[in-house]
Amino acid sequence: MNYIVLDLEWNQSAHGKNRELKALPFEIIEIGAIKLNNDFQIVDRFQSIVRPVIYPQMHYISREITGFTTAELKNGEKFPKVLERFMKWCGKEDFRFCTWGPLDLTELQRNMKYYHLPLFPTPVFFYDIQEIFSIAIHDGATRRSLEYAVEYFKLKKEIKFHRAMSDAYYTALIMNCMDKDVILKNYTIDTYQRPKNSRDEICISYEDHSKYISRAFPSKAEAMEDREAVSTKCCKCGRRLRKKIRWFSDNSKNYYCLAFCPDHGFLAGKIHIKKTDDEFYFMIKELRLIKKAEADLIYEKRNEFRRKRRLKRSQNASSHQ
Repeated sequence: MNYIVLDLEWNQSAHGKNRELKALPFEIIEIGAIKLNNDFQIVDRFQSIVRPVIYPQMHYISREITGFTTAELKNGEKFPKVLERFMKWCGKEDFRFCTWGPLDLTELQRNMKYYHLPLFPTPVFFYDIQEIFSIAIHDGATRRSLEYAVEYFKLKKEIKFHRAMSDAYYTALIMNCMDKDVILKNYTIDTYQRPKNSRDEICISYEDHSKYISRAFPSKAEAMEDREAVSTKCCKCGRRLRKKIRWFSDNSKNYYCLAFCPDHGFLAGKIHIKKTDDEFYFMIKELRLIKKAEADLIYEKRNEFRRKRRLKRSQNASSHQ
């Protein structure tokens, strides 16, 4: 098994969101990658500038972050040619992507789709090293910058940050500073491609939580009416659990619940509903083992939500009198 540590840089519309292309809000301008062997040793490198065709003028933020100029990018190859070379470089043998954060694989596939290039056949399993760094060093929820992690491990800042090759290189060094077993057991899934049907839906159990990714539904309401999608099962024993607090939402995207396993205690549930490029909806559900004090906070959150809803109804009723 090889590990492809991938980093991308991208550009966006220099003229604001009203001039961006909806199908491609971020256009890749550089691909950088480090190939690691099974022992996490560096065996090869890949770097290429991509000539932009949708946003040829650099957005000022992209220019400040990467240092690229519009003139430099004109010397790059077009995305389909660069991707062809990159995938050939990745090799035919088994490999798994590693990235700092969850966005690179999503934007890679969005650029592939725009150019009508074959997408990966299924949702991509990968290692989010930023998340794993948090699991290993912090609380699993805090997200730190790449430079923070470099400083934490006292690594030399040999090259500038915010270029694809340098960020991929630093990510590879950070991987070598962490316990390999911790990395390998904390893989995650890119959800740009969702499961196509109920048979393909994904459910993964980790030590203290589980993750479920649903198929697509025509609406949020239909997603939340699906029995399996809203079920609660213990990530330890797989037992189907009765909810202490049914699913509720305090905004338009996230839903929360509380369940209890007689053998393993409280589990906090969270559903995040995402919209696909083709106007469908799918959910990412997590169930995590928590302590009693954290369960009490969910009760408070639910009660606060109820108070706000009653107040809003009361205000609406008063305004119509």
